[in-house]
Amino acid sequence: MTATGSRPADEFSTLDPQDIDLAAHLWRNPTTRAGLQRDFALSRTALGSRLDRLFESGLVRESERAEQSGGRPARLLELDGNYGLVAAVDIGERHSQVVLCSLDPEIRARRAVDFQLDAGPGAILESIASTIEEMLAGFGPNPPRLTTVGLALPAPVDFIAGMVTGYSVLRGWDGFDIKSWFQQRMGVPVLVENDVNAMAVAEKAQNWPNAQSLFYVKVGTGIGSAIFTNGSLYHGAQGAAGDIGHIQLDGHGEPLCRCGNRGCVEALTAGWAIVRDLKGQGATDTDAIVQLANAGDPLVLGALREGGRLVGEAVAYATSLLNPEVIVIGGSVAAAGELMLSGVRQMVYDRVLPLATRRLHLVPARVGGDAAVLGAAQLAVAAWLEHESTSSTGSLSI
Repeated sequence: MTATGSRPADEFSTLDPQDIDLAAHLWRNPTTRAGLQRDFALSRTALGSRLDRLFESGLVRESERAEQSGGRPARLLELDGNYGLVAAVDIGERHSQVVLCSLDPEIRARRAVDFQLDAGPGAILESIASTIEEMLAGFGPNPPRLTTVGLALPAPVDFIAGMVTGYSVLRGWDGFDIKSWFQQRMGVPVLVENDVNAMAVAEKAQNWPNAQSLFYVKVGTGIGSAIFTNGSLYHGAQGAAGDIGHIQLDGHGEPLCRCGNRGCVEALTAGWAIVRDLKGQGATDTDAIVQLANAGDPLVLGALREGGRLVGEAVAYATSLLNPEVIVIGGSVAAAGELMLSGVRQMVYDRVLPLATRRLHLVPARVGGDAAVLGAAQLAVAAWLEHESTSSTGSLSI
């Protein structure tokens, strides 16, 4: 079934993969005609032909912004964010949402959804697909075209295969071909990514675009991390890079973790572990933890203070190994005041050699609750453009 608002298959029959390469370049780096001539080594005539095709397709536009270079201001060229929509989905342990974004991405519509994670991949993905179609229908009889879909999952993801791999809270998803299922259902390209990686992408894009080495740690119901090296997201061999929540720490007891091991960072101080330890004091879920912390509850504040030191111990090991220039601490539990962040900072600066911390920025996340969907949208658009630039026909269909 093709998604509501999808374009006719021959709409871009005049575009070739090189045209899409140029559009992808403008999506990343809006520039002038002179800049494109320099970057692509094209003559003015050849560039003009490509731009004419891209303007006609609606994929590229001339911006209202101009570049000042000492002479007459030159208009910037950019990907037209209004060309179509990208659907982005954040499946969380506590809260999930579906959004429709422009290609920029800017959120145009959103819907909170309630998934029972034990319902299995087929039921949850069908619910997502139906929600996307309903949201598109909300734009009226001629909704914008849906170009691509990005899914952010609370699980290790084989990025190339587009499926969950190994242990996760998504029971029954291991090995399920999410990408093929969803592409067949919606008729557009699909990107599947780990939620912490997606959050890190949004944080980097908005606040640290020039950082080459960034380490993002999420402390929420679970604990995970994302790694950027040389400016690019690092997935590891099977998509398991950054699984900091299942590092085992000695000397802090050996509580049973959800993964089946004992003494994991998650089992010591993730949101679910704090709920386990303080449920009798009203900490029924991560939302309650945040509320109690903001109200100054001493037991919760003590748990967050100790949790910061425990997470900081794991982050210190990672800092010595990766030597990042930026460490970002995010997630719902970490956002409950400064205690978690201060504990991480204390351990990192106490345990890591000065050479690795000399120019280190250790900061709280700033994007907020939309980080996963915005990152998923950005990754989906990038993958869509890459897919089309390598297509033998230049068509934007699957």
